[in-house]
Amino acid sequence: MKRAGDRHEASRLAVLMFTIGRLTREGFHKKNRTKPACSLLHLQTLRYVKEKKRPLMRDVAEFLFITPPAATFLIDGLVKEGLLARIIDSEDRRTVRLRITAAGNELFTRASRDAMREIAEVFSVLGAKERSELVALLEKVAKPR
Repeated sequence: MKRAGDRHEASRLAVLMFTIGRLTREGFHKKNRTKPACSLLHLQTLRYVKEKKRPLMRDVAEFLFITPPAATFLIDGLVKEGLLARIIDSEDRRTVRLRITAAGNELFTRASRDAMREIAEVFSVLGAKERSELVALLEKVAKPR
């Protein structure tokens, strides 16, 4: 009997995680006034490139759990917008790395602020203690196994 309950609970969690993600994305997209427009996927890509200091395209694909062709399409758009740049590796000229540009940094800062504001608004229905408890529980779940 416990297994059926576990499956039901897992199903509820999956629906809730999707719904919270949708609410956050929906609010972010409605209120996001950054130019060029920045999706949460773009924001995560910019953050990753900024933090990892010149990653490879395959690193971005692995981080985002997308195929290399999908990563190329995503990166091409960010390069076209002037938010990322492709640079030739100084040690191996066949290797192309990525770096965030000044415009990418500026957009990242503004869009991150907007995203955090939206996440705070979505969770504003919780009291401070409830939010702290939720953060602690999510950190426990997110720990590598």
